[in-house]
Amino acid sequence: MKDLLVLLHGESPRKSNLLLIYGVSILFTLYLWSQYKEHLSTAQQLLYCVIGVDILGGIIANLTNSTKAFWQKQSLLAQSLFLGIHIVHPVLLYAIFELDRLDMAFLFVYMFVSAQILLNVSAERNRILAVLFSAVGIYCFSQWKIPLQFFWIIIAYLLKLLVGFCIRLEEE
Repeated sequence: MKDLLVLLHGESPRKSNLLLIYGVSILFTLYLWSQYKEHLSTAQQLLYCVIGVDILGGIIANLTNSTKAFWQKQSLLAQSLFLGIHIVHPVLLYAIFELDRLDMAFLFVYMFVSAQILLNVSAERNRILAVLFSAVGIYCFSQWKIPLQFFWIIIAYLLKLLVGFCIRLEEE
């Protein structure tokens, strides 16, 4: 269990960051769930909340110094595997919530290719491109017919992985 927590929060997370990560992600997810629950079955509601807490908490966690410092020490392969695991979100959105298969495939491919570019450019370009890639991805998905109760997940997914995970700490 400790190894999982290190993967999620780095080696020395601050208690205040953990409170922020879990407090904000749980409260915001519960708010969103309360707005959209009537459109979902009980099983879908549970999964919606799990995905919400994971993605929203991941945005904050990936922006903390502890998590960033841990992942920046890892190999490019390990970082790519971390990103690759996140195929689960688009797959669930397709399989459980019946979002368009090609839209969800594009979401993962777009995120993964963008992330690979971000992990291989200078720190200065990395920050600029992370925001640019996120904005372009959000714009593209805003033009498609994604139901509102899922559109926020797509925005948060791109922010978690492209901005949160891929922006690096400055070298001192």
